[in-house]
Amino acid sequence: MTNFESYQSPFSWRYGSIEMRRIWGEENKRLIWRRLWVALAEAQTQWKLVTREQLEDLKAHLSNVDVAESLEIEKKAPPRPDG
Repeated sequence: MTNFESYQSPFSWRYGSIEMRRIWGEENKRLIWRRLWVALAEAQTQWKLVTREQLEDLKAHLSNVDVAESLEIEKKAPPRPDG
């Protein structure tokens, strides 16, 4: 922990074990979201809202998480209307 100018949760630097920090980390959070997207796409495939090829593409890239690249893409996104 090197930056004391902004809030940092004590959980992340004082009380959290390495394993707990990994579980709650940004990469794991994004992996969980991807698994949810695949589950949703599987259901949508049954209703022909998602093609089999799209589903297979999601599955093929399930674990390809690049947090730094994701954050850069998110910076370019237009601001949300609610804030």
